[in-house]
Amino acid sequence: VNTHKTNPTRPDTDGDGLADGAEVNTHRTDPNNEDTDGDGLKDGEEVTTHKTNPSNPDTDNDGLKDGEEIRQYSTNPTNRDSDGDGLTDGDEVRKHNTNPKDPDTDKGSMKDGDEVAKGKNPLNPADDVDRPKPKLEMGKKIVLEGIVFETGKATIKPESEPILLGALETFTENPEVEVLITGHTDNVGRRDKNMKLSADRAESVKAWLVARGVSPSRLTTKGFGPDKPIVPNDSDENKQKNRRIEFERTK
Repeated sequence: VNTHKTNPTRPDTDGDGLADGAEVNTHRTDPNNEDTDGDGLKDGEEVTTHKTNPSNPDTDNDGLKDGEEIRQYSTNPTNRDSDGDGLTDGDEVRKHNTNPKDPDTDKGSMKDGDEVAKGKNPLNPADDVDRPKPKLEMGKKIVLEGIVFETGKATIKPESEPILLGALETFTENPEVEVLITGHTDNVGRRDKNMKLSADRAESVKAWLVARGVSPSRLTTKGFGPDKPIVPNDSDENKQKNRRIEFERTK
């Protein structure tokens, strides 16, 4: 009554799940305040359920209150990096808008922490893979390996984006360069259809680049269908090599 101002007829004055004596003598919490540290969790919950410090609103010092971790983000209030990606839970939520429970928020194959350390965007899967930049020399043809399309269509598949982004960087860094984009197929199917398909695929690559700022006057396209194989069409592996996009610098 005189010292702690607690109710002598109740073992747990503030109803937080801890006896007044335990609060005063063991946990150094306020027996008149069910949430001594104001973190959104009762002192009793912290001690018995979550094993957090009832006198510290952020037990693991990750930038999130214990109550936020438990009730809002479902992260571990005793582990400052719940998903082990190299970023504290607080940084993920407050700075990077990443998921503190998923080490690879954008599912691009690189941990969020590694992306941040390398200056990449942990919310963009396309930049997880290094972007090889093609070296464009006059009169030399280069195959843009890694550009793939939906079967029988000119629709570029998403996994092609790192290669295309590398090409885009080359065009951005070399504004004087002009290129002929050529499409090629294997020898399966009718020649006339393959000619059209190869031309359409070259146009798709041009459209992708133009949509991202490359002047259309710098890009011309042509489809060669099956007429210019780089290897014999005698195996599935070789046929795949012949289905390709090439760049040839013209200026």
